[in-house]
Amino acid sequence: MINIIDPEMPGQINKWGGGTYADWQSNVLDLRNFILARCDSINSGFVDCDSAITGIYNVTVEVVGIGEVEMSNNNFINNLNTPFSDERFGGINLPFEVKSGDFLYWEVLPVGAYVYDPLQDTLIIDLKGDVTVKAYFGKTKDIVYNVVPNGTSTSINIDGLNVGLFPHTETYLLDDTINLSPTIDPLYRFVNWSTDSVSLLPTSLNEDVYFYATNNDTINLHISLKPSVVYTVNPTGTTTSIDINGVNVSVFPASFVYDYNELISVSPNIPNNLAFGSWASDSNFFIDGGSANNSFYCKYNDTIVLNLTDISAKIYNVPEGGIDTLCSNENDSATLEIFMTGNPPFVFTYTNGSELFTDSTNEKTYVITTKAAGKYSLVSFNDANGPGLTTGEAQVVVLDAPQADFQSYPDSMSVLYTTTKLKDRSIGNIVSWEWDFGEANNPIQYIPNPTYTYKDSVGSYEITLIVSNMEGCWDTTSNFVSIYDDYWIYIPNSFTPDLDGKNDEFCISYHGIRESTFIFNVYNRFSELVYFTDNIDDLECPKDILIGSGGWNGQHISTGNDLPTGSYIYEIYYQDFEGWKHHDRGHIFIVR
Repeated sequence: MINIIDPEMPGQINKWGGGTYADWQSNVLDLRNFILARCDSINSGFVDCDSAITGIYNVTVEVVGIGEVEMSNNNFINNLNTPFSDERFGGINLPFEVKSGDFLYWEVLPVGAYVYDPLQDTLIIDLKGDVTVKAYFGKTKDIVYNVVPNGTSTSINIDGLNVGLFPHTETYLLDDTINLSPTIDPLYRFVNWSTDSVSLLPTSLNEDVYFYATNNDTINLHISLKPSVVYTVNPTGTTTSIDINGVNVSVFPASFVYDYNELISVSPNIPNNLAFGSWASDSNFFIDGGSANNSFYCKYNDTIVLNLTDISAKIYNVPEGGIDTLCSNENDSATLEIFMTGNPPFVFTYTNGSELFTDSTNEKTYVITTKAAGKYSLVSFNDANGPGLTTGEAQVVVLDAPQADFQSYPDSMSVLYTTTKLKDRSIGNIVSWEWDFGEANNPIQYIPNPTYTYKDSVGSYEITLIVSNMEGCWDTTSNFVSIYDDYWIYIPNSFTPDLDGKNDEFCISYHGIRESTFIFNVYNRFSELVYFTDNIDDLECPKDILIGSGGWNGQHISTGNDLPTGSYIYEIYYQDFEGWKHHDRGHIFIVR
């Protein structure tokens, strides 16, 4: 209105006279101030007039979700115009009514100032001060939070609310975004989250996660004790210390708690009279094997022992405690070992009683192979830190071995005579002999000078002799014998063809005859031919009587009559296996 009247005021003042434009502006300001103070005066008047009325108080109404609420005097608040702010008196009922939407519950802040049923769709309160009324619409999801194991000082920040008692339940609107961040007991470590149905992002292996309230769920924060490691030194009572991740520790046992999978470096500081032996652990694995300066990833509770050893060297036979005994003709060598403790490189000198030997190695075991007899002992030993103790003794004994030798008499035989005599000519204090004559399945003989007969067939045989002396050393040698072929023939000078079953036929025996060249004639005293054959089989009598008779029966070749008792002349012709011709004559007596 002032804006409408203001342009006309100069004209009206001139027309009507009296007053000024400044007077008019002052009057307008007084009127404005009166009007503005009217509301405060009225409000103050209400409070003064009725002692039950208080205030006036600020009221803020928020709609969470999709829905609409009516506050007194037709004030409608929904998800489009929330939040709504106004002023109201206390001492009278102030109603809030749900008009539309999927109502869930009321929340009145500050908490605990009002008694009300949060689930009724109409809320009536008597203001006691400034207030915020929230109306929640939509579906809700209950989330239960747990820490496994429970009973630690671990807490979870749940969307800005730090929770330290579990299990703890929160109710959310469907698809709300909830952020979780754990504060873990210093003695424990984060392992992972687990859920029944909602998905934790980025993954359940991240400490700080968030999720959408899509389902009722139980969310567990899994933690475990950080690994604890106890360090000891064996033996105790030395001035040894250990640098553990750069911190020098000299009092043992010493205990430390580490983060899971933390890399731990250890380096021993050992006095000069001792040397590093080994690291021992119950559970964790040393990265650098048997090295003194080592490291490991701490994944488990553990006891780690630094084992120390003396700086020493010991020489001994293998196996320890024995004596290597060699025979002078052996190809094998005696085996001795020097075992050293300390820090390499190792330098040592040893002797066999007549010679000195010096060598060095980075290995803790040094192997000596030798054929030289003597008592072996260490003369000196040093590791990287200085001299050490020497112990032990090894002995190698070399025994004279026998020399096997023999002579065969004869060493060349014919099939007519296959026996050879063997003469031992071995050198040394021989106590046992073992003869192998080279024939299959032949028996072994154990006497000094055996005799052996071979089968009557052509061949070459290797005779082997093994001899041993009283010290248990042995030697072997071998020679060959051969059997050559030879011919022979046996012609009896009489037979008795009287059919008594004894010597009734004339038969011959032979070997090495070319049968195709054989001719045999018999004449009487008048030079008359009484018997003839060119088949040598005709004169071969069977060895088995059951087979039947063979040979010449003493009958005339032409008449078949028995020849009378008397002396007859035989003539024989044949060639032996080498082709030599033989033509002989002799007498045969027939006795009846």
